[in-house]
Amino acid sequence: MKQKLGVLFVGALGSVATTVMSGALAIKKKLVPVRGLITESDFVKGVHYTPLSDIAFGGWDIRNRNLYEAAQQNATIPENILCCLWEEMQSIPVYQGIQVNVDDITKQVYGAFTTNIQESLYQAIQRIMEEIRCFKDEHNVDFTVVINVSSTEPMISRELYEWDLPFFESRIQENDFRIPPSISYAYAAIQSGCGFVNFTPSICMEVPALQELAIEKNALIAGKDGKTGQTLYKTVLAPMFKARQLKVNGWYSTNILGNHDGEILRNDKHARSKLESKSSGLKQILGYEDFDHVVRIDYYSPRGDHKEAWDNIDFEGWMGSPMSMKVNWIGSDSILAAPILLDMARLMDYAHRRGEKGIMSHLNMFFKSPYAPFGSQTEVDHDFFAQWVQFKEYLDQIVGREGES
Repeated sequence: MKQKLGVLFVGALGSVATTVMSGALAIKKKLVPVRGLITESDFVKGVHYTPLSDIAFGGWDIRNRNLYEAAQQNATIPENILCCLWEEMQSIPVYQGIQVNVDDITKQVYGAFTTNIQESLYQAIQRIMEEIRCFKDEHNVDFTVVINVSSTEPMISRELYEWDLPFFESRIQENDFRIPPSISYAYAAIQSGCGFVNFTPSICMEVPALQELAIEKNALIAGKDGKTGQTLYKTVLAPMFKARQLKVNGWYSTNILGNHDGEILRNDKHARSKLESKSSGLKQILGYEDFDHVVRIDYYSPRGDHKEAWDNIDFEGWMGSPMSMKVNWIGSDSILAAPILLDMARLMDYAHRRGEKGIMSHLNMFFKSPYAPFGSQTEVDHDFFAQWVQFKEYLDQIVGREGES
């Protein structure tokens, strides 16, 4: 029997995950055109990725709703398309998400499953691992990628950066309140032999204990914080200013969005992680720090998933002459994210079949704050064009190897 690629989402009922899954099903049924998928382009011709029809989906969420209802509420897929996917969406499993150590703001925004089950942190992680095993068996999955698309968590306690793997595992046994859900899912995924993608600004693989586990398990890792809109074009424009020797004096960026992620980010503790991620990279690209850089995110409910971003860039040209550039970007967060998540899952699956391990640095162009290889002191390049070259060189290498075989 043909084996499949499994993709499990943390936050499976959120806009991003439902858009990925329903979009992939709609493509399979030829209801929509294929757009935005690098793995379906002529650029990667010769690389044998798992067909979209051979991807099995599932995931976890703390909300008490089925997948189809969630997709309707998220409203990123037109109803006339969504109604044709009802039967297929009923068969996608959404398991109870981890509720241990979920902060109060997240509970208020999302609510939680109605359940009488009282789990410790250890029991919750063991359950997640068992659900991964059952999912693989039920869908005949050879390799599974766990993708974190849950809402941004508050910054973690600094103590976690000091824990080695044995001490970290002892703290799981002790139900330590400092271990947030994102880290718990990452631990369960790596222990289960899955690839792990952190598409959020939440802290996961920065924790030494998880890095130790990933090295031990030869895990494939990618992250963090998906680069889909404003930060994407900032990392495209900044190299232009640098190349033309146009001195940037100030860069003001603001966003409005009305989905649950935006609602969560109204809380300062949650917003801090996101703002740090969105602010990273510009100084590294430009090569200097003497400019004002302001980043804002405002929740505005009428927009739903359709985010709008504005940028004002003040810069100097010849003889110090002042000039400015204005940028306006309007788009659906989830529609922008969906194809690159499928790209990453297929690329990670392909890397698994090739015996690769560790940080998938060639995927850096998909992230605001890309992970450096474990143990590396080298700063990651945020320049989109440098990241694109890195990605292309990786593909050229594997296409060449497949051609020789």
